[in-house]
Amino acid sequence: MLALRTAFLISAPLLVTGCNAILWGNLGVLCVTVGIFLGTVFLSRSSAATRSAARSTASGASAAPSVAPPA
Repeated sequence: MLALRTAFLISAPLLVTGCNAILWGNLGVLCVTVGIFLGTVFLSRSSAATRSAARSTASGASAAPSVAPPA
């Protein structure tokens, strides 16, 4: 409840002076940013490169691919 009251007290002067577009624009950008952040946090997938590197490190092999010398 305190957060809601604080948000109202911060945004009230902007609403009274007629800066609605600024307020809604910034709020929209903030929502998109939080959505992207939460999407990446809750996705919880690791890339194939990370998984293969973890497997090769766990098995004791080097992470660098071996290249055969030219004949």
